[in-house]
Amino acid sequence: MTMKELSKKLNIPITQVFVKHHLNELKKVNNALPEVVDPRLIKLMNNARTRCKTPSPRNSKYYIDRGVKFELSLEDALYLWDRDKVEQMNIPSLDRKDHLKNYNVSNCRFIEWRDNRNKKGRPKTKKGNNQHE
Repeated sequence: MTMKELSKKLNIPITQVFVKHHLNELKKVNNALPEVVDPRLIKLMNNARTRCKTPSPRNSKYYIDRGVKFELSLEDALYLWDRDKVEQMNIPSLDRKDHLKNYNVSNCRFIEWRDNRNKKGRPKTKKGNNQHE
């Protein structure tokens, strides 16, 4: 059963299903749960997972067609969150160091959204529309 189907069946938002799934996964590994998981972390993980799995013109071109997979567990993401000192960031963004590789611990980091958006080699949008140059 997918998270979306489970969300519908339990009548709870998909974000809560995602959190419960990953917290259970973390509990199996560590036998401990974090006291509080920052909602920004859950949102960033959800967005990255969606980019890798949900077809759309942008997702298909930059993620799905390239075979990019989402391989981060909540435990991995929490490790990166602490390592990269996300609490000190204004708008954190989950960045892949190599855009052709998967979302995993060795290829991911949290950086400021502005820095991620302005990385070299990234397609730029023209002013006034969402078309790439």
